Amino acid sequence: AVDTSAPFNIAGSYVLQLRADDSQLINTDTVTITVLSAPDTEAPQVQLTAPTDGAPVTGSVLVQASASDNAGVASVSFTVGSTSLGTDTTPPYEVNWDTSTYINGGYTLTALATDTSGLTATSSVNVTVNHPPPVNVAPQVEAGGNQTIRLAVNSVNLDGTVSDDGLPSSGTLTTEWSVLSAPPSGNVQFGNAAAVDTTAMFNLEGTYQLQLSANDGEYLITDSLTVIVEAAPFLVTQTVTP
Repeated sequence: AVDTSAPFNIAGSYVLQLRADDSQLINTDTVTITVLSAPDTEAPQVQLTAPTDGAPVTGSVLVQASASDNAGVASVSFTVGSTSLGTDTTPPYEVNWDTSTYINGGYTLTALATDTSGLTATSSVNVTVNHPPPVNVAPQVEAGGNQTIRLAVNSVNLDGTVSDDGLPSSGTLTTEWSVLSAPPSGNVQFGNAAAVDTTAMFNLEGTYQLQLSANDGEYLITDSLTVIVEAAPFLVTQTVTP
């Protein structure tokens, strides 16, 4: 029949020919028919597989997902809350999550799969960032170098150094100068005994050992120096008789 129908089983390009024959002459003509694929309406399948829902996490965390699709998976993107962690285009679909910049608490991880037709699907889990408490490091204390003075100079400048990590959070760093040893009847007067940099005044000659301490509420660290106070030189007066 000149007018008919032709079913096609798969997408592609088809060339059809119409032939007419009156027993003396034959003539033909062709037509090209392109059969398009049916539009993809099937969204991908995605499952966030690691970490598991409800898991505690800390440090560097490997976030993984599995994904499949009838037409093909184009990419899997990962987010924590609304913050992107990255995108992977080839299996295994995974990214690393550095939790060190996140405070302790609950967060939602989401994997978004996109197929080659632009269709999407998501999978989410809830996790808890649980960093261990920071470890307190003891203060570092340097009292400074030993000094020697000679009367009538009776004071020195104390130039100590104290550094600390600010822990424990419940503690307050305190510093103090004190006298470990002094000659009998020797006395030391500090300009400000609680200041790292201050002055010390001595009442008589001898050897003095001074200590600088730092206390962060957990650790008490000390360092010391020695100050030698020398006696004033004697002035000798001689009388010359001609």
